[in-house]
Amino acid sequence: MKKWMFLLVSLFTMQMAMADNDKPIAFEQLPATAQTFIKQHFSDAKVAFVKMEKEFLDSSYDVVFINGDKVEFDKKGNWKEVSCRRMTVPQAVVPVKIQEFVKS
Repeated sequence: MKKWMFLLVSLFTMQMAMADNDKPIAFEQLPATAQTFIKQHFSDAKVAFVKMEKEFLDSSYDVVFINGDKVEFDKKGNWKEVSCRRMTVPQAVVPVKIQEFVKS
């Protein structure tokens, strides 16, 4: 029982130690897929900053624009989430099934 408790406390401590592994990077350090996505769909938006988030077994990238909108990418540069509060989400980004549902 003590070993299990020690293991849980150790894992929790390690998780907390790794929780703040955000590192600002240059736009050019993004994976090529992510750079292409931004240039293609958000060409008019100005990038405020880019950060790489290191997690326990994975990493991801966040691109934040000057107006506060944000795009998240996985470690390969594939987009995971688009958060647009100040401008509209580019129609090419919205999956076809969602577009069809909205039209109906």
